[in-house]
Amino acid sequence: MSGRREAVREAGGQAAVTVFAAAAVRPGRADAVANTAVLLGASGRRVLVLDWSTESPPVREFLDPFLVETGEVDDALWAGLLALVPAHSRPEGPGPVERFAVPGVAGAVDLIATGVPGGLPDFVTSTAGVAVSGDLRGLLTESGYDDVLVLLPAGRDPARLAAAAALADLAVVVFAGGPRAVAAAVEVAAGLRRAAPVRVDVVALAAPFTAAADPDVVAQARTDIHRAFAPISAEQSDDPPVNGHLEVPAWRHDDPAALLAVLVESSATAPALAAGYHGLAAVVSGHGLPSGDPVPSSVRAGYRRAFGLPTDGPPERVLVAASAARRPWSDWVREQLERAGAHTGDLAEPGDWWDSGPRPSVVVVDEVDPGVLAGVAGRAARVHHVRPTRLPAGPVGSRRGGRPPRTPSGSGRGCCGRWGWWSGGARWGRPRRGCRGCRRRGSGCPRSTSG
Repeated sequence: MSGRREAVREAGGQAAVTVFAAAAVRPGRADAVANTAVLLGASGRRVLVLDWSTESPPVREFLDPFLVETGEVDDALWAGLLALVPAHSRPEGPGPVERFAVPGVAGAVDLIATGVPGGLPDFVTSTAGVAVSGDLRGLLTESGYDDVLVLLPAGRDPARLAAAAALADLAVVVFAGGPRAVAAAVEVAAGLRRAAPVRVDVVALAAPFTAAADPDVVAQARTDIHRAFAPISAEQSDDPPVNGHLEVPAWRHDDPAALLAVLVESSATAPALAAGYHGLAAVVSGHGLPSGDPVPSSVRAGYRRAFGLPTDGPPERVLVAASAARRPWSDWVREQLERAGAHTGDLAEPGDWWDSGPRPSVVVVDEVDPGVLAGVAGRAARVHHVRPTRLPAGPVGSRRGGRPPRTPSGSGRGCCGRWGWWSGGARWGRPRRGCRGCRRRGSGCPRSTSG
């Protein structure tokens, strides 16, 4: 017996649409989608995420440090997305699609989400019928992506499940907790199967899966999940996407930011966690991922270092170049990089940095004398340019000083000093407003240093 998922894989050149469903709003779904999207992108796949969910933190917050650009959604696809909401709720003009790229990995992740100006309106079940959802699926499969990950609002009402089933090639039902949560997830899975116009395979994902200290308790929990989903698993295709269910272990960290587990942990530091996310990414991609870890160790080390986590790797080294008129800006840039754990130096006096230790990156603030950059030629160094948006009226970073220059990956600091992490200079973005530490935004962050 074959279904949509197999048809997409056999056709080739089409995007596979995976819907992440849940019976109730719980932590774990946005984490799973964000981490899976990064792994798929790091493997060279073209990934689009549609986020209609109400989970907190949302997918965007996990990806936020890696924003590289904001473009416009294709007109036909945007019209298909807006068809799911009432006419009076549709925003004017083209919708925004944000692109996120982790430095040092192969691909990028595009995101279309609610909660941003001009973004997706809230999902309305009464408007998002089976026919409209089916039309949207057709647009998504021809959108030029390899994988489309969709988060719909959590719930068990039949109309919502029918819309999800019409949209999905594969449905991942996310749950966490005891027998009640498992029973609710089975109800969602069964509803998706009943409502699907063409057979849709369903994967059960326990995320987060909290392992008890007693191995017998853990084994019994897994057995209970397997038994609960057994009737649905028996109806799957001849080549089911997974035998049993998937698990992503509970993961704890002290930082208040929304961290990407796949950029913090590896198979060496957290083997069960890494196996869980890699297994999920493999299922979503139709087991088309290359073997091995797609995240370079240098990228993981930089991410860990920026959030104050221990790492065995040496700190990133950056040589900064600026004219005398831009010295306040170069000092500000060096301060931000050093706060993120990098070592900085002056390109005019690099010492022995070119001859020993990790190869440094170069940051050029505005325009400099070409002779200053002559020593960089032929050294295969990454060179990044920063252009101040406005000269400061006072000390760099003061409230009366205007806006700081364009900063590496949101490295401006708020009242808790947490606005993102330095990406090794591979991407430069606009300064972020708000504080990732205390969750305040704009003027609500009393000690914010960025305009």
